[in-house]
Amino acid sequence: MAASVGTTQLELYDAPRQISKDSRDTTSTFSDNLSLPIHRWFRYSAGFSASWACQVIRTQKEAGRNRVLDPFVGSGTTILEAEKSGCESIGIEAHPFVARVARAKLLWRSDVHAFERFAHRTLQYATTNPAACSNPPMLLKKCFPEATLARLYSLKEAWTSMHDSSHASELTWLAMMSILRECSPVGTAQWQYVLPNKKKARPLDPFKAFAAKVKLFIGDMIHRQAVEPGPIPLVAADDARLCKSVPDGWATLIITSPPYANNYDYADATRLR
Repeated sequence: MAASVGTTQLELYDAPRQISKDSRDTTSTFSDNLSLPIHRWFRYSAGFSASWACQVIRTQKEAGRNRVLDPFVGSGTTILEAEKSGCESIGIEAHPFVARVARAKLLWRSDVHAFERFAHRTLQYATTNPAACSNPPMLLKKCFPEATLARLYSLKEAWTSMHDSSHASELTWLAMMSILRECSPVGTAQWQYVLPNKKKARPLDPFKAFAAKVKLFIGDMIHRQAVEPGPIPLVAADDARLCKSVPDGWATLIITSPPYANNYDYADATRLR
């Protein structure tokens, strides 16, 4: 739908919500993104289709709308597609952890070799310096066997001892965050809520999962860096009701999926992290 803001014609798109369980339309889910470079680095349950966002952005760009705003940007689906399409973009995200995930995804431009070296040193340190996980939170004890939890703590302690706020450090952090669900034997509900009484058949070993995730990141970075990059997006820790990070009249296209305020606990979905 179109809306007039001052003298600017603004186009707004709300990601359509799934209506029927029998529908094959996956526009309103993150499932398709799990096979897409960069997007697949972190599974965000509240996401929507990157392919749909790309289609909207490129269609509207032809109409002259090339400044994209997502006031509920989540893990960055909209701004990653705006960047790939050569459009300026701003994403607003109030959840600190989720905003950090989005910023880390945008580091795909970084030095691949620097990231590979940092991640390798992290894994090497974790392997040779096992950490004790004394008195972990009850949630973690329910979700991870003791041996698995010890290896996850070892990775955490290794990264904590080495992190330097570099791009390589942040990418390594994201790789650690993205393996937690894969390493847990407990099942999850549709929205990734933890179900301790439901079991998965083949949880992954943390060290092997981390090494595989780093390899995936590297492959995606090389793939994406082979394409001419667009304008670097901005992820703002802001309140969508105020949009202080967005200049008046700046946006010409808004693509977003507003929060499910009454039936989805966003904090719970990231509690393990």
